[in-house]
Amino acid sequence: MRNVKKLLSLLLAMLVLCQGTLLVFAEETAETAEWTYDNSMLVKINTEEAKIFTPEDFPDTNCTEVLTTEKLPTETGYSYELMLIFDTSNDFDWQSTADALLATQTICNASRNVYAEDYNMKHCTFTLTAEELHVPVGGKAWLQIKDEKYTGYSHNMWNKKAIAFTVDPDIIDEDAFTWGYFKSFGVDSFFPDIEGIGDSLWEVEHLIYSCPSEYRDTKSEIHRYYGMVEYSYNGYEDTLKAANTLSHVEGITSVKVYAFSAPTGTITSEHWQVDSESVSLLLSGGIDHDYPGGPYNQTAEITGINVGSAVVSVSKRLVASCNVTVYLADANNDGECDSLDAALVLKYDAEMAEATEELLLCDMNSDGIVNSLDAAFILRYDAELE
Repeated sequence: MRNVKKLLSLLLAMLVLCQGTLLVFAEETAETAEWTYDNSMLVKINTEEAKIFTPEDFPDTNCTEVLTTEKLPTETGYSYELMLIFDTSNDFDWQSTADALLATQTICNASRNVYAEDYNMKHCTFTLTAEELHVPVGGKAWLQIKDEKYTGYSHNMWNKKAIAFTVDPDIIDEDAFTWGYFKSFGVDSFFPDIEGIGDSLWEVEHLIYSCPSEYRDTKSEIHRYYGMVEYSYNGYEDTLKAANTLSHVEGITSVKVYAFSAPTGTITSEHWQVDSESVSLLLSGGIDHDYPGGPYNQTAEITGINVGSAVVSVSKRLVASCNVTVYLADANNDGECDSLDAALVLKYDAEMAEATEELLLCDMNSDGIVNSLDAAFILRYDAELE
């Protein structure tokens, strides 16, 4: 009998342990997978009725997770914006996956995931006037910012985002609404749309952040509300989780995410730096010297100091760089850069000397021509004035 009791106790303990393990596993699998620029996309899809989407709705795409970021009623049913997250471990190709999804009749658009934290780093870029430069010792070259894609940056003054949602009064009792009614859905607080301002982004922003007291704990006659979500400055995670949760609630007929003052590219401020003593860096020009972050659109003057290499980079929240190789300007190939080389350059400029590989490398000011200006640079370098 004692052994039987021991056995029963052991089985009971194992059962409790297994239940705990299952609960932990369920919690882990319930966590939304991390989404990045490379492993997720947004799709627009039309349906005839409200629907909760799962990866099974997108076969043969390696889809592992689906978030509903927008749900809007249409004349013929519903329009959804969905975030699809993929398993990218087996040669995942974004374009072919997007093409396969667009081949279906219900999906009308597929695009990169603008909500991904690394979206700006991957999608927004700026370039310099050169990616690689060769500069002689004592010579000079110049760099500027050339092209910027999706430039501009609105500084985010608020640590909140908003979700607009509409309720069906026949299913959800609006008289029971309180300030924290939607806390369990991830919405920290909400305001009724009592003016019917619709989709005007600036009016929505004014309504939410002015927080008029008369709007609190009141009911919207048009059954539309704006919920505020605390969120991390660098991400949309909490906002999109709340939108996804609300979209699955019976009686919520529409959900839309509002993102205010989001970064769209580079910032104005420029920070230039060089990682080697092979070159020196001097900034000049630029716009708006009174700007708090300093002037921008500057010109970087690069001077070759020692034979070697360097990386000149500029950051504007994103980073662009140029590889610089510094070589010895040695027109007579004697291992020195001095007045003898300047004399040979002057003879070449006067058409009294034949072009050689060494002579053509004496373009000290990187203007594409070897002439008396380069000879002057060499003399200044030889006199240690450069």
